[in-house]
Amino acid sequence: MKAKAFSKTWKKFIIETVKDQNIWLFNQAKTRSAAIFGEHGSSHPDSPLGNYFKEKFKKLSYRKEDGLADLSISKESAFEGTHNLYDPKTEKYTQIEIVNCPVFYDVLVEMENDPRKCYSNMIKLTTVRAKLKVLITYNWDKEADNDYKFVYKTLRNNFRKIIKQANKSCKEINTEYLLIVGQHGDKVQDWKFFVLKP
Repeated sequence: MKAKAFSKTWKKFIIETVKDQNIWLFNQAKTRSAAIFGEHGSSHPDSPLGNYFKEKFKKLSYRKEDGLADLSISKESAFEGTHNLYDPKTEKYTQIEIVNCPVFYDVLVEMENDPRKCYSNMIKLTTVRAKLKVLITYNWDKEADNDYKFVYKTLRNNFRKIIKQANKSCKEINTEYLLIVGQHGDKVQDWKFFVLKP
């Protein structure tokens, strides 16, 4: 999946799925994350965004909060012949085929509810492999339009620098990064999309 397709699908997801506009307020970070990624924790496997992508792109599957990213999207292919050595249902050592463990991630998605803390997720995304790495953040102060421009330009420039420096150490091939920065307006959200390449 390319950044352009992800951006287009994200816009549709927000319009069609996220009905409660109050989730964009600053103090609603947990509600916002739940509306996008589902209940916190990998033990709650459903994700509204993951399900939306799976519906739109039939051969995709996803994992959420798997220790790598908030949402990991991949084609429905897994390592073959690999086994877990423990069955949590019987609490015994045994061989159980590992399923839904992709050979390669097509998309990794991280969301940071506070744009002031995005740098850590930027660094994290440069250290893992995927064809598309997405960082979503949200500037919650609807009164500060001038700050919004400052925020998204600073985030874009920081992400470019981090990607460039990380790529010097470990070169990436055919990878795209997508930075999505949102701003709350009176009735709609404004979304800025920046495609960055190593």
